[in-house]
Amino acid sequence: LWGGSWKLGFAYLRNNSYAKSDSWNIMTRYEYPVSKRTTLYGGGGYLWNDDNTAYTISPGGGGSVVPDATYGKSYWTIFAGISHAF
Repeated sequence: LWGGSWKLGFAYLRNNSYAKSDSWNIMTRYEYPVSKRTTLYGGGGYLWNDDNTAYTISPGGGGSVVPDATYGKSYWTIFAGISHAF
């Protein structure tokens, strides 16, 4: 796809312990190889929570800020970066 690769992911979590406590997530990512060892990437995702669910999208890394988990709140995320293999 335009010299790169496009990825699409979907996840669904069904919680049988409580009513209205399911969650689903959809994400997309595009990777473009700039050279043999360097790749640019970017994408986004959406996490939808039921009324009794409080999952968040963690950006990763020890110093990153995670939004407060609120029951029933849904989250958007976007990301971009560069990867270089040594």
